[in-house]
Amino acid sequence: MLQITRSTQRDGYTFSLNPQSTLKLHEREPQIRPVPRVFIAFDTAGDFDSYRGDLYEQVAQLLTQLSEKELDERFGGYEIVDPVTGKKFYPNA
Repeated sequence: MLQITRSTQRDGYTFSLNPQSTLKLHEREPQIRPVPRVFIAFDTAGDFDSYRGDLYEQVAQLLTQLSEKELDERFGGYEIVDPVTGKKFYPNA
């Protein structure tokens, strides 16, 4: 399973693959050059929460260049966590 971190900024969230997941992606899919970070801005955190499920899938695709199905098949999926607290946002957010 790949791990994506979600860091809180004043006006949004920054998502990135953790270093182990970046290494795992590079080892199994050397042709893929992952995007280092994706930033999603919002006016209020409630704005983000109203559509986060769809956004998480899109963020994962942007970071890995793999579809949801490919991520499931090749890596057993992914999770999104806070790198400081360890709180899991996806799956089971």
